[in-house]
Amino acid sequence: MDLEPDFAFRGSRNYLHSTTVMNELLRLRDGAPGGFDFRFDRRTNRQVRFQDHAPLEGEVAVGTWRDAAGMVHIVERDAHIERAEPYDEDRLASSLGFNENTVELPAELPGYAPVEAIVAAFKALLRRGPAGPDAKVAFVRLACNASPGLPLRISYSRRLGDFCQGDIEAAGKPLGRIHFGEWR
Repeated sequence: MDLEPDFAFRGSRNYLHSTTVMNELLRLRDGAPGGFDFRFDRRTNRQVRFQDHAPLEGEVAVGTWRDAAGMVHIVERDAHIERAEPYDEDRLASSLGFNENTVELPAELPGYAPVEAIVAAFKALLRRGPAGPDAKVAFVRLACNASPGLPLRISYSRRLGDFCQGDIEAAGKPLGRIHFGEWR
């Protein structure tokens, strides 16, 4: 794989959103039915390339994707992202059911893909509880043992230094884990 997708910013963000990349990789990998492990290691305002080989000297790695078909390295390109698409994460979060340490994602969230809902839900859960309302948290990793669908439940499980982990369940069975980092 050596692809150069054309991405847009989400909402008012001035950086490439993790869900933009995940949605495209899920599309390219036919939903990754056997599961995936996606890490976003670096914020970027540039377009990226999906490549099978490790970054070469001088290339800036942004993240990695692993699934049954292999590993994809996500690498910065020289081109800046020039456009934006609407995205209302607060509206999405307001349609979710929050408890003390869990968030319930309903079967229907029109206009949002499951990975968008997962990322927004865990971020909102962290701000409502363990991290606090003023915390600056950023997506780090999502690993699922199957392609995610709705409904889901995400439970805050633990803090690992500056990282928070959430456990994802579908139909009462483990589906995966999500991690966010906190900026201090």
